[in-house]
Amino acid sequence: MLGNWETAVTPLKEALSIVRSIDDWDLELYCLANLASAYHQIGLTTAAAETAVSGLELAFENDDTTKVVTFLSILSSIQDLPHALWFTVDEIAQLALERSQQNEYPLALSECLPVLGDLYIERDPQQALTYYQQLANLFLAEDNVSRYITTCGLIASAYQLKGDFEHAIYTLQEGLHLIEKYESSYLLQEIDILLHLAYLYWKSGELSKSEASLASITRKVLVDELDVDRAFQISEQKGDLYFAQGHYHLAENAYQAALSLLEKQFYSAVTSQVRFKIRTAGRFLYDRLILASFWQNATDLADRQRTFEHVEAARSRLFLSQLGQTDIRPPQQLHNTLFIKEQELLTQLRLLGQPTTANAVTQHLKHQHDIWHNLQQLWNEIDLSDSEYVALRQGRPLAWPELQSYLQLPQKDETA
Repeated sequence: MLGNWETAVTPLKEALSIVRSIDDWDLELYCLANLASAYHQIGLTTAAAETAVSGLELAFENDDTTKVVTFLSILSSIQDLPHALWFTVDEIAQLALERSQQNEYPLALSECLPVLGDLYIERDPQQALTYYQQLANLFLAEDNVSRYITTCGLIASAYQLKGDFEHAIYTLQEGLHLIEKYESSYLLQEIDILLHLAYLYWKSGELSKSEASLASITRKVLVDELDVDRAFQISEQKGDLYFAQGHYHLAENAYQAALSLLEKQFYSAVTSQVRFKIRTAGRFLYDRLILASFWQNATDLADRQRTFEHVEAARSRLFLSQLGQTDIRPPQQLHNTLFIKEQELLTQLRLLGQPTTANAVTQHLKHQHDIWHNLQQLWNEIDLSDSEYVALRQGRPLAWPELQSYLQLPQKDETA
């Protein structure tokens, strides 16, 4: 079903009908979980929520704790749950908590609490905070330092949504103190905390502390060595910091670096919904890039042209084909062998999916990096007028009439 959730819905509905006719509740739970996920991926929020609630009720009837957490996870990932369902969801959430508390094995509670926190984080940050604090206490009792540090980030997020930046910062500093105590054995968690601190300091107007937090990250690790998501967040935060400081040239460079990383994220996105979210993030990034360029060059007519080019690049990125995700014919000047190689590499990236175990993460990132490197090399082989075929994929202005004519072909709707 990778990359094609839309076509997965029909066979899943048919399968659900079949397993209900043979009264196999285990298979029914499996079908409901996949169908709810499929609905969510194609943007049918109400259908996804209703299906997940049906699955929750069936999971409770059959005392399947694992599937209870699965369906709660699906619900927690859906933004703006239908209001009519919240009363039912709230009742089921409390039931899930009670059952996990009754379980003598603390793992059940440790799996349930973060999912419940995620479920309530947007609707009721105080309730989410309560769940996260219970989770932190559980890990303290179990002497599980690593998961306690991770929970510090969750608690800080709840405080942040409550508007209590002081407690959010204090909680993150507590996590940093524990990391220092254990001699930086949790590098990625430390980076996440420092990045969160940089954001909170920036929001609080404490720009020097925000800058210090970002500097602490770059002293510990090269940004290029991090996964794409973390590297993107660092570049974006640097851009916002520089912009607030009035360093518009540095902000422009940081935003351009962030957009380049966003492009890599777009390559590895599996579903249309994820690609749509990345496009939305790109839209806001281009807004800030254009403003940084404009304010930097407001009195320089020569450099105003660069600001205009950023505007044109945004139009190219937002309204034309992106990164080979839609069906267009290659221009005649592009050798067919190169085009086929490019499509093969793009397909490999889209089908990578996500690593399923901690041990697979390093190999997964290396594989993704290798494919991206091969794409860059391939693009260097493409010798077209001003390399406009590549410019299209990298969000730069287009002027080549023949290439533009190819973009007028009917294209698949990527935002469905």
